[in-house]
Amino acid sequence: MTYTPRRTRRTITSALAILLVLAIFLTIFVSSFLNIWLNILEFGDLFIRPFYFLMVGGLVLAFIALFRFDFVSRKSVFIWALRTFLVLIRGGFSPRLLDFERFKLPLQTFVVWQVTKVLIGTILFANSLFGLTVVAMTSGWQSGIENIPRLFLLPFTIFGRGDISGAQAVIESSPALMLLIPPLFSAIGIRLFLLVGLTNILKVFAKALVSFGETGTITIKASTIEFLASLGLAWTGFNLFLATSIDYNTRVLIVSAFAAAAILALFGFLDLRGKRFLNNIYLRVGLLVILALATASLVTVQNTIADAQKLEYKGPYVLQEIAINRYLADLDVKILPYNFSTLTVSASEIPNIINENRELLKRTRLWDWGAAFAKLRPEIGLIPYVDFEDSDILRFNGSLFWSASMKPVLPPTVTAADVWYNRHLVYTHIPQGFLMLDAHTGEVVDSSKFFAERRIYYGEGGPRSLFSATWA
Repeated sequence: MTYTPRRTRRTITSALAILLVLAIFLTIFVSSFLNIWLNILEFGDLFIRPFYFLMVGGLVLAFIALFRFDFVSRKSVFIWALRTFLVLIRGGFSPRLLDFERFKLPLQTFVVWQVTKVLIGTILFANSLFGLTVVAMTSGWQSGIENIPRLFLLPFTIFGRGDISGAQAVIESSPALMLLIPPLFSAIGIRLFLLVGLTNILKVFAKALVSFGETGTITIKASTIEFLASLGLAWTGFNLFLATSIDYNTRVLIVSAFAAAAILALFGFLDLRGKRFLNNIYLRVGLLVILALATASLVTVQNTIADAQKLEYKGPYVLQEIAINRYLADLDVKILPYNFSTLTVSASEIPNIINENRELLKRTRLWDWGAAFAKLRPEIGLIPYVDFEDSDILRFNGSLFWSASMKPVLPPTVTAADVWYNRHLVYTHIPQGFLMLDAHTGEVVDSSKFFAERRIYYGEGGPRSLFSATWA
């Protein structure tokens, strides 16, 4: 067999294209491997630990959201849709092929598919904060989740003037509310949508298509749709208990959501049993419309009254928000009134006045950012490879401290050929990390009394940080 020059050129072009693709993938792989390896050498388990928390959080959330426990029916929307699509492409079709209710996976395939979904979902649901919370709770950390049941009483609690018991309940359960509940509720919501809602909707409409193909009539199982709508309203009402904002209308919305869910569940039960009671569609829709209008009217009336009586209606809830915000901002301190009127004080009274106001004077911040920065700079000394990155104000035990983080700087003696090596393997971190100064007295304090781990690599992070510039 002989080859034409055109075929030879085509073969060479294909080989070069394959080699180019392989070279690109090899370059990406080597670059990623080198980046990970150098980071592990540099940071050790500090670099790996966030990925561990990501995987733990993603695994738990993916298991909650995607794993089916129905080993009897053994359904799978994705595999059913894929099988149906492939059969339709090949030209084979029968009405029974669309019947999702008759579709059933073998036990081994079903188990393998559930494990596969969880592994893929681990990447999609990766959440380091949730994983950190789960690991900490298994180690005995108290997240405040035991106080969550108290929050379900808040929408129905009438707060008196000055009563901040609601805010106290939220504060005691705040770690779980911020770190645990949001991703957990999101995973449960996705499960209800995919494994319950979408699965049953497919059953209903696939059954209707099969019925139309076999008998020419469309049969829709209304009870399933009613049960799904009831479940959606009940889940909405349940979420309202832990809404970001609670006021005088929250209890009305919760009761209305559960009432509508109960009505739809009753309709679904009657249809499932074949009862003729309340079978008129207009009567059923009218009942739900009346409930919606009653809810809207009650909410509107309460809003109108609240506009005229803001203190009585909105005041207690605003007080809860203020208490929570003060706690989150670390402003839960005592307010001492001080009279700034002009006074004539004799020299002999000054020591007594100072003694009387000594606690107030101790809490007065006398050193601002510029003065603190200037006071801390001599602490570095003449070290040529250390400089300040930034300074921030910190609060410990009712006192204020200026904290100035440091960063490594290449000495001018480093040659251009050695810059990469020195930046990545020599001048990487400052052992002491940062310096601290008492903002009240101006005294330099030992930062090891407040932080056991003070080592900072490449200063502070951020898009324009030294770390990003070095490892970009």
